[in-house]
Amino acid sequence: MTSIVADYISSRDRSVDDPAEQKKIAKDVTQQRAILSQFAEATQVEKFTDLRQEDLYYYVSVLERLPKIYRKNAEDQARKLEEILERAEELPADQVGLAPATINRNVTALQGFLKFAKSRGTKPAETLDLSCLRKPCDDDERSARLAFSENDMASIARHPVWTGCQSSVRRNEKGAMVIKDGLYWGPIVASLSGTRREEIMGMTLDEVDLTHKYPHLHIRKNRNRRLKNAASERLVPLHDALAQLGFHDYVADLKARGEVDLFPELKPQTEKGSFGDVFYGKWKQISDSQLGERAQRRTFHSFRHRFISVLRHETDAPKDFVKDLVGHKHQDETDGRYRKMIDYRDQILEKLAPVVNQLPADTWLDQLK
Repeated sequence: MTSIVADYISSRDRSVDDPAEQKKIAKDVTQQRAILSQFAEATQVEKFTDLRQEDLYYYVSVLERLPKIYRKNAEDQARKLEEILERAEELPADQVGLAPATINRNVTALQGFLKFAKSRGTKPAETLDLSCLRKPCDDDERSARLAFSENDMASIARHPVWTGCQSSVRRNEKGAMVIKDGLYWGPIVASLSGTRREEIMGMTLDEVDLTHKYPHLHIRKNRNRRLKNAASERLVPLHDALAQLGFHDYVADLKARGEVDLFPELKPQTEKGSFGDVFYGKWKQISDSQLGERAQRRTFHSFRHRFISVLRHETDAPKDFVKDLVGHKHQDETDGRYRKMIDYRDQILEKLAPVVNQLPADTWLDQLK
């Protein structure tokens, strides 16, 4: 088993010239290695030819019994999986069991591993079925559960980054200085556009079109980052509130100065770093200080979850339009292909702009006042 895992990881860890693509590959390799290591520790199967359906079932049962949060500190990382499971038995029910989406992600990783082994002619002890191990996962429920609440949004907006800080190096202390950079604009734009962290942080200025009738973002691959999948390339109209907040002026100023990136100060200093990683350290301090314990289950991605949840449940926005905005795949392949064709830019933006503007922006506008 160890040998096949090593070969599988090696097959995914390919070298490419594009730095952004290489970062994506490195992240995938790290995740695959962690999942398969966890699987091996849970099942204790040493030979691939001994692998049975009951081993897969047992692994999923382990994921369902693990604490929702574990191995986040050095002490916990040193514990064996068996010890962590024992400790989980003493926790309240609502603190145990990984999310269905996480379990399904791990099952998908196993599926890729088994497919690789099969391609080499290596067979398990019996035919394995992973489809029966997947958990029902309602995207709408998941988005609502992980989304920022109105109170969360208000708490975040009260941080000195938006109300006034001491200086560029003392952003967490109250003062009279408001610095409009990536730390300031990133959360605002993400909350009003549904963009992922790396999508907005690694954005280049040529992805921001302010000259069109409907100012918008054209999210696509660039030299800073790759996209999650093909559906992630999309057109997202800018919320009207962004102009009131001064985002358009910010972009125009950067272009006048000859900048290339939307947030040039977030440029990583190492080849393996990313714009999102540079941002994350600063954002984490804001999240922890403003949200307290809720920060453990809320991340920057919660802006995206809130965007989806509000539009799906609190407005009359068509479901397909919301999918277009956030880059989710359509079940109808022809429909999906039509929607991302740049030839239909005007029609797409005309339909999507009213949807974006149904999202409340009071949190940020109130701070401006």
